[in-house]
Amino acid sequence: MAETEGNAANMVAAEMGIAKVFGLAKASDNYNPIDPSNAQSMHEIGRLLLESVGTKSPSQTQINLAVEANNAFVARLEAIASTVE
Repeated sequence: MAETEGNAANMVAAEMGIAKVFGLAKASDNYNPIDPSNAQSMHEIGRLLLESVGTKSPSQTQINLAVEANNAFVARLEAIASTVE
């Protein structure tokens, strides 16, 4: 109905309702630019990691090193997880 009437606001509301029903959108969460789960690249993850410890404007070198540190951390966690007790 909203589409036939050309009512953009109601079309958006309907689409968001459908997304929520099918689990494609979180009902209560708002976008948070410093949330690592919103990062879309390793570059952004490195920047967010540095910002989380107080770096105001990380350089590309710092971001690259943060990504390397994160990769090493994840590799170590995977090694721990693969050990059989």
